[in-house]
Amino acid sequence: MLYQKPLEGSTPYAAHIINIDAFPLHRHYEAELIYCLEGGLSAEINGEAVSLAPGETVYVGSFVPHSYEAGKNTRIVLVEFGHELLREDFLSFTSLGDFYKAYPEAASVTAKMKEITVILENSDSFNRLDLIGKVYSLCGELLRDLKKGEPRKKCTDLERIAPALRLVQTNYTDNLTIDDACRETGLSPGNFCTLFKNAVGTGFHAYLNHKRTENAQLLLRQTELSVDEVASLSGFSDIKTFYRVFRRETGMSPLNFRKR
Repeated sequence: MLYQKPLEGSTPYAAHIINIDAFPLHRHYEAELIYCLEGGLSAEINGEAVSLAPGETVYVGSFVPHSYEAGKNTRIVLVEFGHELLREDFLSFTSLGDFYKAYPEAASVTAKMKEITVILENSDSFNRLDLIGKVYSLCGELLRDLKKGEPRKKCTDLERIAPALRLVQTNYTDNLTIDDACRETGLSPGNFCTLFKNAVGTGFHAYLNHKRTENAQLLLRQTELSVDEVASLSGFSDIKTFYRVFRRETGMSPLNFRKR
């Protein structure tokens, strides 16, 4: 995947125009929307096949497993948002509506994605406040639509471990432990580990390393920092652990990832 960076600095959401070829099966706490600009996209979402043509949008919910395969010269708009943007309102997206939902070109959710696309494509008119306003508006439109569906399963587990997920999102560079997560949730270690695995599909440390690796990928793409600096800024205590985890998560070394 090749990212066009539309922003400088940290934001509580992601909004990118991307040239995409493929992305392996993964899941994350943030909700995700993809709007197809050019080409075509085949996805597997929660075990189901979904196709996306130009002008169409798909929503993927929090912790829903998904992967992508794209045709030649496929360009998409990717929007991700989570607790950092919506705070307590984000729990609505983990408990309401469908695991995923496809929207045709005429849908109101797609119209919101088109408005975001205009801002991302026109650098002369780009404004941070304009973009965040459009993202908030998109979230409101999406939530109104998703409330028409059936409640999500396992939402109770997600609600109980949500403080630990937020801890990872905001403090993944720290030396976090299961004890830290238990203090945030008020759960015993055994109960916490069971609920976390049921809701997320992986253990706490694996999820933490996944978040750290995501940040490392961003730094490798968008900066000239050394690999050692990337590892440190992503929360890895030593370079050997960073290389091992990064290769397990991405299938390649950090240096090869940067060169591709």
